[in-house]
Amino acid sequence: MSVHVVDRQIEAYNSHDLEAFLACYSRNVTIRDGHGETLLSGIDSVRGEYADWFAAHPDVHAEVTSRLTSGAWVVDEERITMTDAVMSAVVCYHLSGDVIDAV
Repeated sequence: MSVHVVDRQIEAYNSHDLEAFLACYSRNVTIRDGHGETLLSGIDSVRGEYADWFAAHPDVHAEVTSRLTSGAWVVDEERITMTDAVMSAVVCYHLSGDVIDAV
């Protein structure tokens, strides 16, 4: 498993390149919150959510402040900044081959 797909995903996020961002994910990706509730299921739902997010927040930027890896998992602590907010997040990416299949 290569963590490089997570790095590519963050680079695409920061440049708001939706197609490059989506290329990092499995077509069947599932994104859940910290309680295990499904937020997004499938690449089309990710496309819609992030197209809206990038449009609403044209200056959004993520920075990885720390990273842990274990097997197929990459766990990042991220600092997300935009004009009106600064957020901290812990994001767990599950890798399947060269794509992210669960977050």
